[in-house]
Amino acid sequence: RRGYAYFLLGDFERAEADLNQAQLRLTALSPEERAELHYHRALLFRELGRFDSAVSEINEALLRVEVPSVRKAIEELQNALIQ
Repeated sequence: RRGYAYFLLGDFERAEADLNQAQLRLTALSPEERAELHYHRALLFRELGRFDSAVSEINEALLRVEVPSVRKAIEELQNALIQ
């Protein structure tokens, strides 16, 4: 979540570094935590103009999330990315 906090502060370099570190520990995360990580990476990549990476991350998030309200938020970002 620290990487997402950096994202919200506009420190994209630190956000990406932290989110990449979390990605290395992916197997230690629960499915919901994995979905959250992929969602945050998608937001970052969208902001950086790396739309292919953002779409890839959002697709990964959708594979792992089961909470309906979270799934809806992820689907909304997915729709925004493909428009």
